[in-house]
Amino acid sequence: MTNKIVYSKIFYLIVITVSFVFTSNATPQRHKIIIEGIIIGLPAKTLYLRTAFERRNLDSAICTDGNFKFNLEIPNFEPILVSLTFRNEDQKLILISFRNSFLSNDKKEYSTTGFYLDTGITYIKGSFQGIVKNTPSTNPVTVIGSKQNESFFLTQLLDFAVIDPRKDSTLRNKDIFVLKDWIKRYPNSFWFMTSLYANKRFYSNAELLSFYRLFNSRLRNSEQGMALFKFASVNNNINLKLDDFFGKDSLNNSLPLISKGDPTLIIFWASWCVPCRKETPYLKKIFEDYSKNDSHRMKFISVSIDNDESLWKNALMQDKMPWQQLIVTNSQSTFLLKELHFDAIPFLLLVDSNGKEYARFKDGYSGSPNKELEKKISALLEAKL
Repeated sequence: MTNKIVYSKIFYLIVITVSFVFTSNATPQRHKIIIEGIIIGLPAKTLYLRTAFERRNLDSAICTDGNFKFNLEIPNFEPILVSLTFRNEDQKLILISFRNSFLSNDKKEYSTTGFYLDTGITYIKGSFQGIVKNTPSTNPVTVIGSKQNESFFLTQLLDFAVIDPRKDSTLRNKDIFVLKDWIKRYPNSFWFMTSLYANKRFYSNAELLSFYRLFNSRLRNSEQGMALFKFASVNNNINLKLDDFFGKDSLNNSLPLISKGDPTLIIFWASWCVPCRKETPYLKKIFEDYSKNDSHRMKFISVSIDNDESLWKNALMQDKMPWQQLIVTNSQSTFLLKELHFDAIPFLLLVDSNGKEYARFKDGYSGSPNKELEKKISALLEAKL
């Protein structure tokens, strides 16, 4: 049983993109979509329907005394998260707020500026009270339409599919169990599929495929579903140029993670990571074995994700690792965790002399020699890649 480490503190920047689907069918099926409603007191002459994240205009509708109606026909349509806007007297776009009827209660009101658009009719009703700092001051309007809104609204207070890669395996498995339970309850949720795809690099391929199989056939065959399946079904080697990524050494010099020309073992660790520290003597032995012969030389570099530089420097003094040591900032470590898609430390990444991934080891340190690591290093050196 390998060890996995509990991480602390992480911040996310999640960008979700959603788009309509236009396929290459000879006779594309066209779907009719209607949005109609009344927002009493709304000072708008025109309402604009646009995608919630891309902010791409889809359609506009005349608004008379708060009454409006959108009529759309879209080929090969899939449900999409949208927003409604209008321009105030200063011509600034104002977002309409929608009441989350699934979470709101007598004590607290929840709202959001998006809802899921689907085929058929969507009804919107409510009242407008004014604008404060370019934000509508309303009793959030009610939207009645697609069943897609249920899963979207119910998880409004969650960062759905955002999983903390610094959790240990037990806590991580609990989070994955919760995600699967949500998908089982709403296997038709485009919001869930979109969120998983946006956060795909926080999961292993096996985990992504296990999520994918829980969705219904419509979702599995959707644009986002097929994209998730494709991503999870291939060997997703890194496409990050590690020689363009810089860390800092103990003397505050900025240095690249790798320098092309030598095969390199990159060791991701932290001073507070007990298995990382326990693995160090074993790595020292490997380093000694593979650094003697210049023609079969393996370069080592350790990259710390410590938040406290003083703790990192103390660990360096104690462990005396005879190879390059770098530390990265908190935002850099978050970026690396996502781009290299690993979820625990110690994490070892073996790259060839061109900076391309050759092998990875992300199951922690078992306390025994890693024969597979030694085998891969020998094979890489013999291949002279």
